[in-house]
Amino acid sequence: MLVVRRAEKTETLAALYHAYCTQVVKKIGVFEEKQNIFMHHSKLESALFNRVLGCEDPSNVLNCAALLEHAKAFNKKFLWMLHDSNVNLLQYLLTQDLDRREPEMGFYFNLNWRMPNYESHPAVSLLEVESEEQFYEWSAVFAECHGISFEDVCDYFSSGYGDDRCYSLYMAQVYQKTIGCSAMFVHEKNALLLWDSVLPMYRRQGVGSMMALSRMKQAKALECENVYAVGMESFAAMLRDIGFRSFAKFQVLCYGTKENHRG
Repeated sequence: MLVVRRAEKTETLAALYHAYCTQVVKKIGVFEEKQNIFMHHSKLESALFNRVLGCEDPSNVLNCAALLEHAKAFNKKFLWMLHDSNVNLLQYLLTQDLDRREPEMGFYFNLNWRMPNYESHPAVSLLEVESEEQFYEWSAVFAECHGISFEDVCDYFSSGYGDDRCYSLYMAQVYQKTIGCSAMFVHEKNALLLWDSVLPMYRRQGVGSMMALSRMKQAKALECENVYAVGMESFAAMLRDIGFRSFAKFQVLCYGTKENHRG
């Protein structure tokens, strides 16, 4: 029964990412799908914005070859995330110029559970991005946190700002200085926490926890039932501390790090 429940949550997480990507592609990039494996490629330089995700081992890994070649054809780095149980697909991808990166964990929080009490710095607050000036502040912090060009960040996250935005952007501020940024996507009573980033000098001070808890409360106000998130160990530790439970492990591979990359 536990395995079944974990499989259901993995499917829900994949569905959330699928819905998120199909909205983002309306503003930037391309979307393609093969055998329940989908790709959203922004055509931008950062691998963070170019992802392939699938949670099922395909019956024939060669059916993924066309999708893989399409992603490679943009001559940009990209990340391929696959469930830890997809052994055959993993072995195939490791022969196709993709390198392993640190795995990521899938987490969820049921909003019927007791929300943890957490006291963050009284001067830190979380604001939803509502103006052009705030959007540029948000983008500048994200660009600094990840070493990505400001222009690329603005292009990718344009779908999170404006009257037709498909997800919400949030900025953490202390004394009106923006020190962190994050996002949240809501689909069919489930919320997905995305893009959590804090400037280096403000890390390990509870800012990440405050951003997560504030969005959880916002998700509950929107009548969501569960909150999902994916992250590497540093992010995962914070999620566990505020009550999230892990249910899946994803292997992460990156294309564009080997010498024979054409870029």
